[in-house]
Amino acid sequence: MSLFDEYFNGWPDNFTLFDEFDRKFNFGLIKKLKDTKASVEFLATITEIHYGVFFSKFCDELRYGAKIFNNSDSTPDWSIIRDGQTIIAEVVRINPPEKSKKRYDFIDSLMDALASIKRDYGLSLGCDYEAGDWAAFDISEFRKAMEKWLDRSPGIGAEIKWGEHIYVEVSQKGENNEHVLAAGGYGGVDYQPVRFYGERARVMEKFNKYSPQIKSSGFPFIICPYLHYDTAIGLDVVSETLYGHGTEFTGDIEFDGKIPGTIYHDLSSGLYYNNDDIKRNLSAILISQFNTFTYFHNYSSYNRMSADNTQTFLPYQYKEGN
Repeated sequence: MSLFDEYFNGWPDNFTLFDEFDRKFNFGLIKKLKDTKASVEFLATITEIHYGVFFSKFCDELRYGAKIFNNSDSTPDWSIIRDGQTIIAEVVRINPPEKSKKRYDFIDSLMDALASIKRDYGLSLGCDYEAGDWAAFDISEFRKAMEKWLDRSPGIGAEIKWGEHIYVEVSQKGENNEHVLAAGGYGGVDYQPVRFYGERARVMEKFNKYSPQIKSSGFPFIICPYLHYDTAIGLDVVSETLYGHGTEFTGDIEFDGKIPGTIYHDLSSGLYYNNDDIKRNLSAILISQFNTFTYFHNYSSYNRMSADNTQTFLPYQYKEGN
């Protein structure tokens, strides 16, 4: 089975969405997906399309892989033209540590199978990967069995065991979700947040690649990291990385300008404030995780994004404590 058929058999709604998007803008992305043989490239394109669909909701014009900079052959993933301003967006997938990839890939397939089921449930997955022999495992049979189980309307806390080493528990029900929300399953995750912000991290690679063109063009620049289940980097980590470590002021009365119960940040530890190039040349980070987009605006006075375009993105801004 081709990568194209394997992916869209599990996510038929995505095909409808992507196909309509591609027909509207005539980017040739469906053909590109059909022609792609390498899984890394295929998933990279899937991620780019997800962001393209998001940007298409409010842009005046959208360009994919276009030469947008003067005197440069660089082709950023997305150029969003809105309110007379061109915004550059580069997409990047944050992948798991290599040593954990085999385990994560298998559990990914379980999570994706659950998430593709059209039922209003939240499910918690448990898997003792190291104890199992998965050579003959049939993911489609697992999905069918879970779908039939949900058809019996199990209540919150109900559990089902699949084979010897997979457990699924109902964590929520009746929350008006179109598909199952799947969580858990990864066991001993290799927690390495430096993979998001370190000098050799993909986000920094993207920034360093485009920073000179952004500086000379004056375009706002958004980096768009896709955090899959296996990334082990939460939105709270992204927030602390960009805005600095947060501390709640716990005094009983206002003191030194601080209000009790308010979160204050050590700005000196945030990339938006302690890295002069990022302060001046990165307008925002836009995270995609669990089919949700979360925006992290750079509040520096150097931000080139217009006030109107800023207001367009701010409804997606990360809210501390959520």
